[in-house]
Amino acid sequence: MKPEGNREEEFLLTHGKSFLRQMSEGVLWISCQGRILYANRAASNFLGSKELGGMRVDELLPVGYLSEPVPIHHPDGTLCWLKGTQKVTNNEDGTLVTLREVTCEVEAIEAQGCSERARLQAARLAQLGNWEWDFKSDYLICSEEITRWFEENHDRKIPVKQAFSLIHPEDKKKVIQQLDTAINGGGLDLEFRIWRPDGELRVVRQTGEVEWSCDGDPCKAWGTIQDITDVKLAEEALALSETKFGSVVQSAQDAVILGDCNGRILSWNNGAETLFGYTEEEVIGKPFIMLLPEDLHELYQQKLDRQWSENHIVYPSCLTEIQMMRRDGSLVPVEMAYSFGGKVENWIFICIVRDISERKKTEERLRQSEKLTVVGQLAAGVAHEIRNPLTALRGFVQLQFEQGEVREIMLKELDRIECISREFLLLAKPQSIRVAEEDPYGLLTDVLTLLQSQAHLQRIMIVTEIDKPLPRIRCEANQVKQAVMNLLKNAMEAMEEGGTLHVCLQGDGEGATLTITDEGKGIAPDHLQRLGDPFFTTKEDGTGLGLMVTRQIVHHHGGILTFDSELEKGTTVTLWLPINTDFATEEEREAVQIVQ
Repeated sequence: MKPEGNREEEFLLTHGKSFLRQMSEGVLWISCQGRILYANRAASNFLGSKELGGMRVDELLPVGYLSEPVPIHHPDGTLCWLKGTQKVTNNEDGTLVTLREVTCEVEAIEAQGCSERARLQAARLAQLGNWEWDFKSDYLICSEEITRWFEENHDRKIPVKQAFSLIHPEDKKKVIQQLDTAINGGGLDLEFRIWRPDGELRVVRQTGEVEWSCDGDPCKAWGTIQDITDVKLAEEALALSETKFGSVVQSAQDAVILGDCNGRILSWNNGAETLFGYTEEEVIGKPFIMLLPEDLHELYQQKLDRQWSENHIVYPSCLTEIQMMRRDGSLVPVEMAYSFGGKVENWIFICIVRDISERKKTEERLRQSEKLTVVGQLAAGVAHEIRNPLTALRGFVQLQFEQGEVREIMLKELDRIECISREFLLLAKPQSIRVAEEDPYGLLTDVLTLLQSQAHLQRIMIVTEIDKPLPRIRCEANQVKQAVMNLLKNAMEAMEEGGTLHVCLQGDGEGATLTITDEGKGIAPDHLQRLGDPFFTTKEDGTGLGLMVTRQIVHHHGGILTFDSELEKGTTVTLWLPINTDFATEEEREAVQIVQ
């Protein structure tokens, strides 16, 4: 039978080894020479070898494993972190060391470090720092980002007086007032300027709160401060850009109109005011549809509803010609470019509207010119066909009737036909104008002398008003006389019941103006628009060619011919001829301007 002491030692030895093998921590018994005397199963697994006995510990574990976690690479390539703890101090039997895997703890610390680095990086990029002001010590505890505003390697604990020295002198009063407001229970949110130590002026925004002690006294304040200089510069650049854009829009001759998703007008430039007659105050917030004639209302509403119902950004710019309505109710032909832009509730439409009244007049004059060309070609053919037989007829008449009343009548009528033929040829191929300086009063007197007898027969009294002295004008005298005669004869023919025909001749530094006012029945507005058209006439036996020839003569002289008429009251014709046709502008060369 074994002694009691031996059985206890054997029990401890047997069961102690079993306990060590089952431990999750690694256990090493290391000799004084640094060799492993014993390693449990966990230690073998940690160090990647089943036979650790006799191996030197410094070959398996990095230096410092007892003071901090060290990395261990397993044969399968995995990485784990171990931290050693010395349980038994060095003695002649060796040292007992435990190994604990701390991989999770190390990774958590690293993740926290990454998060902190990311936070610091984000704060640096946003130029955002945090601060805490201890009222008792009168110091600011600042984040790293704020300390960058001071000299390098500055302590994070900064005297408030030193921090206030950075504030721009003009902003200090505002900052102090805001702080007083916060201490009295208000909020802390303001923008001010600071001077950096390198002399650079920056703009910052500060927000914060005040904290009170249990006694109800303010004890500290804390908050954030952000450098918003770049934001302010961007805002100023944007404002400048908007100002420039607004200046361009306002100075544009075209109407530029912006509207919202409900069709209300948001912006109205000077060009729009000129074109439509409304001021900006009168139209802002009003529906755009007020500028459209009633027959376009349904189409406009369809386009507006379509854009509102579709959840995408843009309609491409469209160009169209329509008529729009002025403030006085009149319609004006316009060319309108419009587009929609934006998303759902904040999209807008923009319209650029151009008055094309003059273009339309030019196009109409071009059409009339083309029509005149055709008429002229026809007239030339007819005239040539008539002149040859006329020559033969005139000869036979002279031979057949040597004298007598019949001969004179026939010759007179033949001369009249030949005169008409010459007018046709003049229409087809206008002769070159041989200009000379003429007295407009003399030209008018010659024509009035020829018409006085006819006026007397028609019970018409011609009243003249001559504004002397008159400038001499460069013109082809016979053609001007022909034009004036045509105008006077038309006026006299309109006065079927007689009356007074007013003739006024005036001059200025640029030319001479002849005004003829009759007391006839007047001309309807729709007929006024067509005066001068080939073959258009208001007389039963007229051809419409006389006024057309007159208009052509005025055109070649660089003059202007206008008509103004009122039914049952009469018509006023105004003829203006320049002193020198070389100075006539293209606008003045318009064949005829109709004034209603």
